[in-house]
Amino acid sequence: MANTVTIGRLTFTSPSNLTESRSGKEKVLSITGKFVTDTLAEVKYLRDELLACANGYYTVPFIWSGDTSMTGYVKVMSASVNTNRVLVGGYDYSVELLYLGNMGEVEFESQFSGALIDNDHSITSTTAQIYAPPTNHYSHDHSSDPSSFERTGEDGVIQVKHGSSIRSYNAKYLVDPADFYKNACEIYSDDITDVSRIRCGLESPNNSPSSVILRNGLVQMTFNNSTTQSRFTTKSYDGDGYKSSHEFAVSRGASEVEWQGWRSIQILKNEPEVATIRLTSYYDATTRGQRLTFDVTLRRGARHFSIVATQWSTGQLNIKPTATVPYTDATSYSYMTNVDADGNRIVLGSPQNFDVDTTNGGIETSSNTATMKVFLGYEYDGDSATSIDTKDKIRDQYLDNVFETVRLVKS
Repeated sequence: MANTVTIGRLTFTSPSNLTESRSGKEKVLSITGKFVTDTLAEVKYLRDELLACANGYYTVPFIWSGDTSMTGYVKVMSASVNTNRVLVGGYDYSVELLYLGNMGEVEFESQFSGALIDNDHSITSTTAQIYAPPTNHYSHDHSSDPSSFERTGEDGVIQVKHGSSIRSYNAKYLVDPADFYKNACEIYSDDITDVSRIRCGLESPNNSPSSVILRNGLVQMTFNNSTTQSRFTTKSYDGDGYKSSHEFAVSRGASEVEWQGWRSIQILKNEPEVATIRLTSYYDATTRGQRLTFDVTLRRGARHFSIVATQWSTGQLNIKPTATVPYTDATSYSYMTNVDADGNRIVLGSPQNFDVDTTNGGIETSSNTATMKVFLGYEYDGDSATSIDTKDKIRDQYLDNVFETVRLVKS
């Protein structure tokens, strides 16, 4: 098997040339080579995503199968792809990397901020601030010594840290480059051949906004392909795949009229610990006006999505399942009265006042508004849920918001 190089989320043909240089404390790797793939679409994807992550900002793993002693972390300072002959795959690449160190030389620090979200439910504090380092991290340190709860994700066990003072201190940990993206937040969208591919930076080809997938190894949201409906589907990972599928419609007014399909996708944030996407649509099929902006954020280790829906003018906003599902009103949130076929249940609420459709399911704003904030998550294992997986705790994890920024520091 030919050697390969991995830079961040991308793995491709091993470089034909690698040059190491040092100036003062900085070590630079310069690599050149040629993309070798089975399809032209794949080589175009590698080209686009390599350039997307060449911003000198992201800290990403570097793994070269030709010399594993160089495994470590880098920043992609610059990249270029020279197209010689498109149809025969003549794509030469050149990448400059700032080498930051191997796994014993560096560690990661999660810096926390945020505050409890203002709400109309008289909730002023919780004990459910959370964050989750990468799967298989080690040598974790946080001054409050928070409790840990295991959530099993697609890539193994996630140690979710929780307590009432997560935001009060920063956390440090180490992680092997091979484990860096396990159960990380991921954004997928289709390329020009309708093949779903993971996105490495803030760029998306925008060929099919309705193909977007947002997931973190625990929950997943996809946006449905329709030109007359504004719908999305959520699933929960359950040991051997994403299950507990539920479709929701975003609509306006008491008549619950939907927007005209998802028309654009913008990636606002794409980090292993958090990802945010923005989709837009329009309400009037004739004028193509009356806009909806739909922002969705997902954090590593979370079982819920944070949503901000903004419409062009004040009115009733609704987020409801497309199937008839009885919901129970718990005042500060709603939930499926009965668990689904996989033993889980949806938890859906808002920091704003809202009404619950107890017969058909879902929620609607109690008064006309231009913006609706929503959290939508899963009570995993339903009536048998424990610790931070219960309905109340899912609500609290959303309300007691933790904003996390991860940076690399020397050990």
